[in-house]
Amino acid sequence: MQFDFYTIEAGQSAAAELREVVQIEAPKESAKATVNRHFRELIASDPQLCCLAVFAPMIGEPPGSIVATEYVDSQVATGRRLAWVVDQSTGLT
Repeated sequence: MQFDFYTIEAGQSAAAELREVVQIEAPKESAKATVNRHFRELIASDPQLCCLAVFAPMIGEPPGSIVATEYVDSQVATGRRLAWVVDQSTGLT
């Protein structure tokens, strides 16, 4: 299953703009673990990336549904974590 990482950036108008960072493939059975690992690798390699959102093009209308978004968590070393925002009916685990 394909997952696209985007940054959410301030646009020239009041609307935010999406900038694609990378696409990855992950088996549906281990998608969350794979995406979480890739998220940690991305922020370790480029700490300037901010406001990341993960889309799944196979779910919903193009560019796909947001399946995870970044949030600040003081309980993790980087202070950054993904929050999964999909329901169990998607089958993502």
